[in-house]
Amino acid sequence: MPHPTAADQGARSGSRTLPMTVYLLYLLGMLMVITAPVGVLIAHIARGRAMDWMRSHYTFQIRTFWLGLPALLVGLFLTINVIGYLIIAAWMIWAVARCAAGISYLADYRPVPDPKSLWIGRGATR
Repeated sequence: MPHPTAADQGARSGSRTLPMTVYLLYLLGMLMVITAPVGVLIAHIARGRAMDWMRSHYTFQIRTFWLGLPALLVGLFLTINVIGYLIIAAWMIWAVARCAAGISYLADYRPVPDPKSLWIGRGATR
């Protein structure tokens, strides 16, 4: 493994604990509903003072919550028939994929390439 450059060390100077906590709160939110709103609140508060590369994670997390919430609510409303369960299953796959991608980027000290993406943070935007 090559030695980190000064730029690498500067990029790594921020703690990844808070954005990692938000990803984990989102994943836990599939079992305990209250953790996801706590996660989005943390992301909203922390985004303003975060370094650029971490700000991309907070933006990605905020969009994950607010784009996923309507899908989840529609799915819950439609659980009176099979389509609701399919919508909830699709939402879960989407949310887990986004959190896994975000955790992967975060573990490597990388920003989310396209935090406004609808999928996993790269391409297929808006």
